[in-house]
Amino acid sequence: MRLKPYTLESEKEFIDSIGEHSVSSVLNTLSKAQLLAKYIAACRKRVNWENLDKFEVIEYAQKVLSKKLRNEVLIG
Repeated sequence: MRLKPYTLESEKEFIDSIGEHSVSSVLNTLSKAQLLAKYIAACRKRVNWENLDKFEVIEYAQKVLSKKLRNEVLIG
């Protein structure tokens, strides 16, 4: 069986779905915004990026986080 290559689009799909993967009670206590912030912090420590552009991934995650925070403020 051949796995498809992991791409920037794959990472973006993962970022978009953060907070929807686990039913763990610990992770469920964190908001999507909190999980995105933790993901961004972890990215800064990540060593192996393979063929991904670290800065593009972090920038995308920051945009998703900003949008989520704006929505939380508007919905309130």
